[in-house]
Amino acid sequence: MTAMKQRTFLILVAEDKPKEIELLQTAVERAGLEHPVRFVGSPEEIMAYLSGEKEFSNRSRFPLPGVIILDPELRQNSGVGVLEWLKKRPELRAIPVIMLASQLADIQRAYELGAASYLLRPVDGDELVPVLAAIAQYWALNEPLR
Repeated sequence: MTAMKQRTFLILVAEDKPKEIELLQTAVERAGLEHPVRFVGSPEEIMAYLSGEKEFSNRSRFPLPGVIILDPELRQNSGVGVLEWLKKRPELRAIPVIMLASQLADIQRAYELGAASYLLRPVDGDELVPVLAAIAQYWALNEPLR
């Protein structure tokens, strides 16, 4: 049996709550991910990043992500709006979006809009480590169609 080749890709995390960003950053470090991780903090920033606008125009410095981890509660519940915006763009719609939420809401809507997964965020930061590792490992082995 041959080992499957894993690909390396950018993980883009959209989160706007400082405490949650800190927990995610710590979990990323502890998970020892082989993938670069970049954080964006607002709906406007994630859309600018994905569109390659403003300071994100240099794609060698700001490559398109292989996976997006998106907080559906991003600034006034606009994370779902970002998902809707993203899935309307042919050049972006194949990027898997993992909704990572602190509460179960709008699940059906997220899946209807094309979310790859909707996960409940662990309260304990230590429990977040295996969640991030599993996301990275799964998408490293299962490249989406583009």
